Amino acid sequence: MSRNRREKFYALTRPPFYCRSRHSPTQVRDRRSLILMNISSPILCLIRFRISTWVCFSLPVIMRVEQTVGALLIGALLASFLSGMVTLQAIIFFKTFPNDALRHKILVGILWALSLAHDACIWAGLWNYIVQNYTVSADNQFDLIPAPIPIGVYLTSICTFSAHCFCAHRIFRLSPYRRWWLVLPILVLAVARMASAFGTASQMIRLGSFEAVKHRYNWMFSLGLALSSTLDILITATFLKLFISNRSKCVSLEPVIDSLILYSIETGAITCVTTITVLIFWLSLNNSLIFLGLHFTIAKLYANSVLATLNMRHELRRTRQPPPELTTAEDDLEVFMVSHASGCGSYTSQYHEKYHQV
Repeated sequence: MSRNRREKFYALTRPPFYCRSRHSPTQVRDRRSLILMNISSPILCLIRFRISTWVCFSLPVIMRVEQTVGALLIGALLASFLSGMVTLQAIIFFKTFPNDALRHKILVGILWALSLAHDACIWAGLWNYIVQNYTVSADNQFDLIPAPIPIGVYLTSICTFSAHCFCAHRIFRLSPYRRWWLVLPILVLAVARMASAFGTASQMIRLGSFEAVKHRYNWMFSLGLALSSTLDILITATFLKLFISNRSKCVSLEPVIDSLILYSIETGAITCVTTITVLIFWLSLNNSLIFLGLHFTIAKLYANSVLATLNMRHELRRTRQPPPELTTAEDDLEVFMVSHASGCGSYTSQYHEKYHQV
C-alpha cells in the first residue's frame, strides 16, 4: 500500500477528535478490521458469484452428454446394423435373381453403394466430434458441423429419392391403364423433398453451425422432413387403394394380396414414423443432436424397404405360382397378381403384353 493511501486509511479509521481520548488502541484495531471486512466483502461476493455462474453454466454441458455424444453413438450403431441388413439383402437379391431386369440390378447396386458411403460419413463425423474437436469447449464442440455430416444428408436425399421413384414406378405399373395422374404428385413431391435436402446440406457446409442453420433455415430442413412423411403416407394410401380394389375380385388371390397390403402398411409406417420423430426432435429440442442420430437411420430404412420389396417376390412365387410365360426375369409378380385378380383367372396374352412392357 502506498503512503498516501495508507494515510487516508488511517485517517478514516482514526476516532473523532472529541472522543479520541476515549478509544483504546485495541478498539482502533477492531474498527480497522471491521472496515477491512466491509471492503473485502464485495470482492468475496464477486468471487462467489463467478464460481456459482461457472457451476450453473457447466452443469448443463455435463448433463447434455447423453443428448449429444450418446445420441450420435446410438444412432451410428443402429445405422450400421441397418446397413448390414442392406448388404445382406443385396447379396440375397443377386443370388436369388441373377437374371433379373437390369434396372433392378442397377438400383440395388446404387442403394448398396449409397449405404456404405453413408456409413463412412457417419463414422467420419463422429471422429470429428469425439477426437478432433476434443479440445474445443463443450458449448461449441457439438454446434459445429463437420463436412461428413452434410455429405451424409446429400446421400440420404438421393437414397430417399430413389426409393420414392421406385414406388412411383410400381404404382404406375399396377394402376389400370397406367394412369399418370396417380404418379405425377409423387414425383413432384419427391423432387421438392430432394431439393430441400440439398439446400439444407449446402447451408450446413456454408454456415458450419447447427445454431445458425436452425436460426436461418429451420423451415428448409423441416420442409424436407414434412415432404418425406407426406410422400410415405401418399404412397401407402395409393398402394392400399390398388390392392383393396382388386382383393374382392378373386378369392384365390386374397392371401397374396393380404400379404402385399400388410407389407405396404409396415414399410410406409416405419419410414413415416421415423421421419416425423426426427422432425419433432429438430423443432422441440435445442442444444441436442438426437434428431441427427435418428436421421442417420432414414437412408437405411428406405434402402431396406426397396430391397425387401424386390426379394419378397420369391416368397410370393411360392404362395401363388404364376403361369409358365411369367416365370422369366422381366416379370413383375405384383402386376401379375393384381391383373390376374381383375380377371379372376382369365389372364390373356393382352394382359401379358400390356403389363410386360417397360
